[in-house]
Amino acid sequence: MDRILVVEDSETQALRFRNLLEEAGFEVDCAARADVALNKMNQKLPHLVITDYHLPGVNGDELCRRVRMNVNTRGIPILMLTSDETTQAEQQGLESGADDYVWKSAADEILLIRVQTLLKKSHVQAIVAQQETRFTTSRILVVDDSPTYQEYIAMELQRAGYQVDTAASGKEALEKLALQSFDGVVLDMILPDMSGAEMCRRFVAANRILDHSFVLLMLTGGEDPEEMNAVLAAGADDVTGKSKDIKIIKARLSTLIRRKLLYEENQRIINEFKEREIALLRARAEKEAAEERAALADQLARSNQSLAGMFGIAEELNRAVTQREVGEGTLKQALKLPGVRAGWISLFDNGNFRLLATCNLPPVLEMPGAMDGLCQCRRMMLSGELDSVTNILECERLQKAEGDTQGLLYHASVPLWIGKETIGVMNLVGSELGLFSEDDLKNLYAVGNQLAIALARTQLVEQLESANKELESANRELRETQSQLVQSAKMASLGELVAGVAHEINNPLAFVISHLTTVMEGLAGILPEVEPHLSDKSHIRLNKLQQRLQDMQTGLERIKDLVIKLRTFSRLDEGEFKQVNIEECIESVLTLLQYRLKDRITVDRRYGDDNIINCYPGPLNQVIMNVISNAIDAVEGQGVITITTSKTDSVYAISISDTGKGVPEDIRDRIFEPFFTTKPMGQGTGLGLSISYGIVKKHGGEIEIRSQQGKGTEMIITIPWKQ
Repeated sequence: MDRILVVEDSETQALRFRNLLEEAGFEVDCAARADVALNKMNQKLPHLVITDYHLPGVNGDELCRRVRMNVNTRGIPILMLTSDETTQAEQQGLESGADDYVWKSAADEILLIRVQTLLKKSHVQAIVAQQETRFTTSRILVVDDSPTYQEYIAMELQRAGYQVDTAASGKEALEKLALQSFDGVVLDMILPDMSGAEMCRRFVAANRILDHSFVLLMLTGGEDPEEMNAVLAAGADDVTGKSKDIKIIKARLSTLIRRKLLYEENQRIINEFKEREIALLRARAEKEAAEERAALADQLARSNQSLAGMFGIAEELNRAVTQREVGEGTLKQALKLPGVRAGWISLFDNGNFRLLATCNLPPVLEMPGAMDGLCQCRRMMLSGELDSVTNILECERLQKAEGDTQGLLYHASVPLWIGKETIGVMNLVGSELGLFSEDDLKNLYAVGNQLAIALARTQLVEQLESANKELESANRELRETQSQLVQSAKMASLGELVAGVAHEINNPLAFVISHLTTVMEGLAGILPEVEPHLSDKSHIRLNKLQQRLQDMQTGLERIKDLVIKLRTFSRLDEGEFKQVNIEECIESVLTLLQYRLKDRITVDRRYGDDNIINCYPGPLNQVIMNVISNAIDAVEGQGVITITTSKTDSVYAISISDTGKGVPEDIRDRIFEPFFTTKPMGQGTGLGLSISYGIVKKHGGEIEIRSQQGKGTEMIITIPWKQ
């Protein structure tokens, strides 16, 4: 939308023009004075200015001149309006710089036609007036020792749109000029402290040394030609008499200010063009120098890039320990060579080619089978023709690939050999001819030798590492087997010991229980006959005797139960696969470990309804003992061990949880490793859980740990029960 600035001091006329133009689709802004209009143009440039000829302060013709003096606004069309319909007024308006002139009494249609015609011109010239423009109000210093005349002329200049400051003496005026900037000085020729040509010379000298310049208008009380010539010769810009009409004084000052502003604007434009010309010449010289430096830099960069790539390949060959690392590292560094975009390495093993490594190949060449079969470079290698680095300008593998090869056209083939035997080929792919210079090809030839040696070295290292791993695995299995045999022997000895102890206890126990029963039955038989004849004291002794017999019977029953559990534990050491009751197994283990539980650990038993499974009783009993023993060790002070059993359609599960300190997360994956223990030196072998893991695996089951540090650990053993 075109923006129009209307400068009109009549509110009625301004409202009329605003309504007319807004109805026609224009954006309208209004100003009542010329200085207000200039400030609005500082903020935003309009596409057209409509101004009244007669304005308060600065008239419309002076506004036109100021707009035309500014290089950034001189392209804005100006339409001047006036109620004065004389030919002289129209001539003055057009000569001041207006583009068109319309009487206020003209019809609205005529005004709109004029506006639209001028806006067409604005669209052409507005391209020149795009940068920000600034209008400033000129500052004038009035120097006169007469307060009356000083106030009079200051007031008149303010009405004309100037900012005015005053001084009563030449000294005061010079001090203000040193501190403030003024565009003009209106100076009385006769002052108390200085006068005439001397005063003019001092003001002109001050004008030369100040950062800001000003025009000097001298006022005389008379019109002595010699005096006026002397003042002009001393450097004044103009001289006029005080008795002249104030309009003449303002016109002369306006002419001087306009000339000063025009001169400064021209100087600014000249300086700007000089700066642009200097900048253009500097830029041209810098461009030429930069092009020369760039050409040298390109050559140097290509050389450095080649050296960096070769050095990187050498580093990778020294660092890699496997053939795959050698291949992938070499290709990764090869991409740093000038022009290299991708690559792959093929090795010849047992009469066939195998792909060792690829780098940056397009997806179509990474698909399975894309690198299978023979191609020109492989045929040349097999025939012995590939005895040096060769540019394959038309790679059939790249040309026949179905899909986007991302512009890859050919490759340089680098043979890999040890002695006289070629073991493979490295292909570096590019997209333009002349991928490598002759020096580059020689370097790649040497790289091929080093790459082949590195591949052979890493192959020997891999074979040695594989042999070491096999030996270590066999040694580990031997140690685990030996540990299991030791533990099995211990369990067997413990079983024999428990069986012997149980047998030796069982015979006298049966004898004592049998005779105790006989004594109790005999005593019960004679009591009816004897009891009536006993005294009260004898009755008390008889009751104590009967209580002691009951206590003896209870103790013997507990010994009998302990013997049964010991005999059960001794039978579990049997090696055959058989059906057992897991609840009895757990209870026999708890009996043996009762001395460690004491009064500080409570065992919460949560057995399922069906606890019969088929297993190896001895080894499985060893697992249960190891896990419960670890749970006891984990509980510090008072605690609870919970044993839960359950049975599904396929597996039987035993859960043993404790309220101990838990297993740290960073070592949970290692608890089943042989000889790994968290117990202090001398308190653990690190074999318990390792052996338990092997026993559970032998049953086809799983052993799982769930632990939360500070809250406890749960070990879950699951084995198939239908074996």
